[in-house]
Amino acid sequence: EAGASLGPEWGRFDDPHSECAVGKVQAKTGTLTGAIALSGVTQTDDGKWRIFSFIENNSTADPSDIKDAMDGLAATVNGCWA
Repeated sequence: EAGASLGPEWGRFDDPHSECAVGKVQAKTGTLTGAIALSGVTQTDDGKWRIFSFIENNSTADPSDIKDAMDGLAATVNGCWA
């Protein structure tokens, strides 16, 4: 579902660096050959909304590692992981 809350059932936000953001991040993923993206919004504990967009292009890293890193960045934007 586009723009949904992402969680472990989707293979996202399932490691110690990002699991705190489950249910707090609404985002859209995108994957093409050589490119991975995560864009969305998150509401911090103090009620502020934050918007983010991460794009990795032409990477040689494992795609699952890139997705884990982006999930961790989204958790950092939310403020639940620093």
